[in-house]
Amino acid sequence: MAEGGVTTDVLLSVPETEKMIREIMWEVVAAARAQDIPLDGALLETNSKRTRPMGAYRPSTMIDFTEGRELELVPICEEPMRRAKTAGVAIPALEKLLGNMKAQLTKRG
Repeated sequence: MAEGGVTTDVLLSVPETEKMIREIMWEVVAAARAQDIPLDGALLETNSKRTRPMGAYRPSTMIDFTEGRELELVPICEEPMRRAKTAGVAIPALEKLLGNMKAQLTKRG
């Protein structure tokens, strides 16, 4: 959604974008661990391997965005970000993603 409606196969085909996705995933793992939620870092590879064969997959947030529906930014992004910050975990990639998503919403009107 932050890329304006680009499917996961396209996102993963751009090395810089895949790097950003991995950074966000690592931030999520770090934030979870800081809150005593034992997320295994191996999930990153598992999720990447599962996503690649899906082809032109459209995540639900992207579908909501392209179809003009309200996005669930608070429960999906803002609340986890608040919890990460409360736990003392820096989440710059996730903050950038949320900023990009809000910018896309502003463009959409």
